[in-house]
Formats: sequence, structure tokens, C-alpha cells
Amino acid sequence: MSLTFHEIRQTPAYLAVRLNKIFFSRLSVLLYLFLIAPLLANEAFRQDSKPLALAGVLILGWLWILHRFIEDKLSVPPKENQNLSFARRLSYHMVQHLSAKTEISPIALLEAAMESDRGLFVLHQIDLGQEAILEALQVSPLDCSLETALGWIQEAVNGLQTERTDSTATIYAFLIHVPALQSLVYKTDLSLDDLKDVLRAEAFHFYLQERKRDRLNPERIVKTMGSIGRSWVLGYNTALERLTNNISGTVLSHERSIMIHRDSLKTMEEIFTGQNTVSFGHESGRGANLLLLGNTGTGKRTLIRNLAYILRREEISRGEPFTNVLLLKTALLLSGSAQSDRDFLKAVDDTSEGGRFILVIEDTSMFLKAADPRLKEILLNLLQSKNVRVAAVANIADYHTLIKTDPLIDNLFKIIYLEDSTDRESMAVLLEEYFGMEGKRRLRMSYRALKILLDLCKQFIGRGGLPGKAVDVLRETVVRLRGSGRNTVTEDDVRETISERTRMDVRTLTGRGKDMLLSLEERLQEHIVGQRQAISSLVAALKRGRLNLQVRKRPIGTFLFLGQTGVGKTETAKALATEYFGSATSLASDGGSPASFIRVDMNELSDESGIHSLIGGQGTSGFTEGFLTKRVLDRPFSLVLFDEIEKAHPKVLNVLLQMLDEGTLIDGQGVKTDFKNTIIIATSNAGVHWLKDHVMPQKPDDRDGYRGALLDAIIAEHVFSPEFVNRFDEVILFSPPTPDEVRRLAILMLDGIIKDVRSQKGIEITVDTDIIDLLAVRGFNPDYGAREMRRIITQTIENYLADYLLSHTVKRGDRIEIKSSDLKN
Repeated sequence: MSLTFHEIRQTPAYLAVRLNKIFFSRLSVLLYLFLIAPLLANEAFRQDSKPLALAGVLILGWLWILHRFIEDKLSVPPKENQNLSFARRLSYHMVQHLSAKTEISPIALLEAAMESDRGLFVLHQIDLGQEAILEALQVSPLDCSLETALGWIQEAVNGLQTERTDSTATIYAFLIHVPALQSLVYKTDLSLDDLKDVLRAEAFHFYLQERKRDRLNPERIVKTMGSIGRSWVLGYNTALERLTNNISGTVLSHERSIMIHRDSLKTMEEIFTGQNTVSFGHESGRGANLLLLGNTGTGKRTLIRNLAYILRREEISRGEPFTNVLLLKTALLLSGSAQSDRDFLKAVDDTSEGGRFILVIEDTSMFLKAADPRLKEILLNLLQSKNVRVAAVANIADYHTLIKTDPLIDNLFKIIYLEDSTDRESMAVLLEEYFGMEGKRRLRMSYRALKILLDLCKQFIGRGGLPGKAVDVLRETVVRLRGSGRNTVTEDDVRETISERTRMDVRTLTGRGKDMLLSLEERLQEHIVGQRQAISSLVAALKRGRLNLQVRKRPIGTFLFLGQTGVGKTETAKALATEYFGSATSLASDGGSPASFIRVDMNELSDESGIHSLIGGQGTSGFTEGFLTKRVLDRPFSLVLFDEIEKAHPKVLNVLLQMLDEGTLIDGQGVKTDFKNTIIIATSNAGVHWLKDHVMPQKPDDRDGYRGALLDAIIAEHVFSPEFVNRFDEVILFSPPTPDEVRRLAILMLDGIIKDVRSQKGIEITVDTDIIDLLAVRGFNPDYGAREMRRIITQTIENYLADYLLSHTVKRGDRIEIKSSDLKN
């Protein structure tokens, strides 16, 4: 494999470069002005503009023909390029910059790639500058032959499946093969898959730019407009024109670059083209009409427009009569008179004489929420019409409360459920949105910043669907940036928007990931006295879960904490919430309560009605939102604690099986709540009598057998079923504290009181050491554990301080000494 200047100069791409330089450079513009100068003088002298206009048309026509020849014949890749030389496979941009070099070498190839617009785009997206790359190569010079470098590039071209050897494949080849450049990529915290995604994004960006330049292509104009006279068969209908908008008329003028939910789109096309169901003009029934269900932001309305685009495009290609997709002006129809209603329904009946129609109802719930029976009659007439198909849009909650409860209407629909878009689909939509802003507002935003935006939306914004909520955050971030005078959207800008939107401070939550897990056990031990074995097992399970986090379809971790009252189960859960999810606090006006900890008291769910409290349900005054589903929708990146889970009704536990299994929970309205970004912990005092009769072994190796025997006893007592216990990633056993741990616990609790008094009142407090021993003796009860310690400290230390402050004049900076003799017996 070789590459020389002679080979480059023999390529069509090089001819394109030369022709562009000759006919479309700044010097060429001056030459054209020189040629028409006599005509300008003639116009000024004789007041005759025809010669000048004719010359202008001829020159512009010639240049347009030449430009099309260069773009369509010389710059495009050959259809069969497998047997071509390396030079013939080079893209126009690579040839343009490489031909300006003094030699053909590995470093010249890399420089040419980085100088092109496409190369600069890639470098910006991965936050790398040309200077940084060249400096790295000066420190560690390239030690490879030209043939080796060409082999790298060809391997990259094959792997990326690009049509030509372009600048992006060249940059990618050097980044993955040169150790000095690999180090630069690692510093940007991008993986190899991320780098490939950046290149795909660039290819999409390049496609959009080329499409903008190609708007005057004759083939595209014909494709958009269709053939003359085709629309005559559609007819004209006054009532339909007044109460609907025809979205098919201009749909081809806005080409769909990104189409997500392709499986759903294919199903919709089959429904409306008669491939899977009845065709236009035949008897209606289930499947004749479509009901599109999904959360706000999943792209329901966009999917309807994509359907209109596909139908119109295929009808043009096959020469068929057009299908008109009409958007119903529901509010206008519902505000009209009965005469208006009859006129509209008659117009629908008359459509058999004027073509094929799909009527889109984007606000179906408006028909059913109103008490007026005529509205339901209008909807039924539309659904039962032989001449018009209906595509209705609704959210899942409205479906369960308004449509599913009415079998007559429900049976007239073919239902399609629209889930959130995948990460790749969401990123594609975000990129398309960003690229549109980039040109209009001259914005800059790296791929990493977009990826963080998507990740934060998934973690912290529970309500709404993807890609809609991610696009909303991007737009809000751009709006907030306008007043700053900057044109680069950073990760900090994204975090600021998420914090404002969720009323939770996520600005300090960086991508801690690996480092956080490595130090998690040590940090938890700072909060919890003792329980080393329990904490070690907990952290080990979280580390194992981290290995398959990208493909995990369940919560981050699910744990059952067993042990007697007061051994630290709840405190461990609180500490884990703080350390794992960060110290984010609520920005609401409630004083900044912890935002990552959701506690569910299972004592309150002891009967079957607890299901409604948990996930919501229909009551006498309408639907009541569930406590759990509401909190997780508001705070999807949280730890959920089910405290004393053995107190819950068995049917409540059955509801939770879906959450433990699939990472989702469907509420009383059919709305799915995502628990994949949560840690689930259930605490239980089950088996406490067995624990009193069986001493826990001290050796960690003997704990597994002891825990298994405890679980057997709990299952034998029918507290939990084996299926329920097996749903948890790990069952963690908490041991009773030792005397030394009780003493440390007393010190920890006293230290908390001392710090509070110092920060709030500026008063120093000292406590005699013998008080610690006194509290350790009084404050531990085998039945209540550390809870007794907290009660004793309240009755002794806090009561003493309250009396002292009331009976003495104590100023900031003063000191209070507490001795054992001061405390009441």
C-alpha cells in the first residue's frame, strides 16, 4: 500500500479541488466582476439592463452546472472502490488539505485530517485541540512507516464502514494506535465506544450540512412536490378544511433525518395501508383505528408526522393517490354549535368521494373528560366511519381512566404503546436538535456534555419520557446561556439546568463512579459503629452490580437487612443514600431535607388497601397518586427504604415483586415508574426470637450457614415466601453491638450534640469520660439496641443542658462542663 503526490493528482477528487480553486475562489469572483464591468458601464450609460441580466444568468448558470458536476461526479465516492488505489479512495477534504503539504508522511496525513472541517468537528466533540495532539507527538514522535499508517487508516475505514477514506477515519486510526494520543483520549474520560459514537455524530452532522447545500437539487424538488395533477383526486371538503390542518401537504419539505421507534412506525404503516387490517372503505372494527399511548415526551406526535412523511413518499414513488393526514382542531370543534358538529360528521361521510384520509386526534381526552354526551357521540361516529381512519393520541393515565373503562370505544382501537427511546435514539435526537441550534445561534457543545445531559435526565428527572425531557433540558440550558455572553455549553451549565428543574442540587455530583465505590466501605464505617461484616457484604454486592450496570434492567442493588431493633439497619441505609448518591439536598422551601432517601413505613401498609397508598388508585373523589411512585418520579436517583417490611400485607409484597424483578412499577393509572436508578433496601426484625436463641458466630466464614438457618426459620414461620427472599441481590445480617461498640456509639451520639450546640449557639461543651461509661451501661437494652441509647441521652444530657441554659446566663464563647455528679440518677 502506497501514497504519492503523483497518485493523488490522478484522482477525480484532486480535479474537483483544482476546479473549485479556479472557478470558485476569491480571485475568480474578481475576474467575473472584471468581465461584466463593461456591461455595468453600458447599463449606466444607456440605461439598458438586459445585457447585464443576460450575462449574469449565463455566468451563474454555467457556475451552477459546473458546481453540480463537481459535487455529483468528481467529489462522490465510486460505487465500486474495493480495487481502487488508496489515493482514489481519499475523500475530497483529505485530498484538499493533503495536496497542500510538502511531503506525504504519517504526520502529514494526521495534520491534513485535523485541518479539515470534519476533523475539527471531531476534535471539538472530544475536547481535544490540534495543539495538544501535536505537542504530544513532539514529546513522543511517531515511530511508524507510511505503509503502517496507511494500514491503520484502511483498518479504521473498514471498521467504521465509511464510503471513503476521510478525515474522521484518519483521526480515529491515529488515536487508537498511537500510545501518546491514546493517553490524551483517556484524559477526556471517553471510552472506545464513545469515540465511535462521536464519529457517527460527525457523519450525521456532515449529512445534514450536505443536505442543506443540496436543497436546489432537481431530483429533490421533484421528490418533494410530486407529480403535477396527482392531488386532483383528493377533492376539496369545506368542513374538513375548516376544522382540520392538513399535515401531509408540506411534510416532504422537512425531510426526517432521525426516525425513532421504527418498529412502532412500521406497525402503524401496516395498519393504515391495509397490510395487517381492513383497508379504506371497508367495514371498521378493532384495528381500523389507532390509539397511540405513551408518556409525555416519548414522541407520539412526531411519530404521527413521520407516518405522514413515509406514506406520502411511498405514494409518490408508486404513483398512487395521496393519503391526507388531517390534524383535528379539537377545541374549535368542541366549541362550535350542534349544526357545526353535524356538518363535520357529514363531511366525514362524504370523504369517500374525495380520496383517502387519516384523522389525527391529539387530545382525545377532551372528548371524554367533558360531561356533554354529544362529544362522545362525535368520537364514536368518527371511529365507526367507513371512509376515515382515526389516529388518536393519549397518555397512559387517560387511557386507563377514560378509554379502557368504556369497552365500546376501546374495542374500536388498535393500541400501540410507545416506550422511552433508547439511549442511542435519544442521543441522535439530541444531536439533531443541537446541530440545528449550532448553525442558528453559533453554539458549541461537546459530545461528552450531551451525554452527561442524557445521563442526568435519566437519573434525576422521573416525569416525562425520552427523548422529550432531554430535548427540553437542552433548550432550557441554551436559553439560560444567552444572558451570559458565552456560546459554549458546558457540563456545569447542564447541571445548573437540571438542579433548577428538579429543585435538587446536582451541581456537586460529578462522575464519581469507580472512586466512590472503592472508598465506599471506609466512608460508611465513618457513619456506622461496628457492623463491619454487614457493610463489607453490602459494598461487595454493589461492586458486583457495577460490572453489568450498562445492561442491568433492575435497580442498582436490592438488599434485605435482617437483625434485631436498634442495630443500625436504618442508619446504614441513610448513610448509603448520602455516600452513594452524593450529598445532594432538596432546593425546595422545606429547609433542604435529604433528597436521595425515600422511607416507606410498612406498618401503614398492613392491609390490602395499602396497595393504593403505595402506587395510587381510584377513590371516591377520583384518582389518588401513590406515595412511592410519586416520590420516585420526583426523585428517580434515590435510595428507597421499606422499613419493617414484614408488617406489610402479602398482596403489598406481591406488588413489589415487579419492582425487584424488572426495575419498574406500574401505578394505579397504568403509568410505569422506573426504579433502575434506585437502591432498594428492606429492613426486617423477622426471626428476632430465633436470633435470641442462637448466638451469632464471630468468624465471618461461619456467618453464611448462620444466615441460611435464620432464613429457613423465617420462611418456616411464613413471614416471607422463598420467592420474595430470592428476589434480593443480597441478604445482609446485622449483629448485636459489642460493649466496646456501645461505648463508641455513645461517643458518636454525644459528639453530634456537642457539634450542634457549638454551631447553633457558639457554646463549647466538655463531658467527663466516666459519663461515657455511665451512658454505655444505661443506654443499651438487648431488645431495643441503640434506640435505648438515644432515649437515655435525651433524658440525661439534653435535659441537663436545657435546664442549665434556662437557669444560667451563657454567652457565645462560654464553656459548659458536664460531670457525672451533675446528672440525675
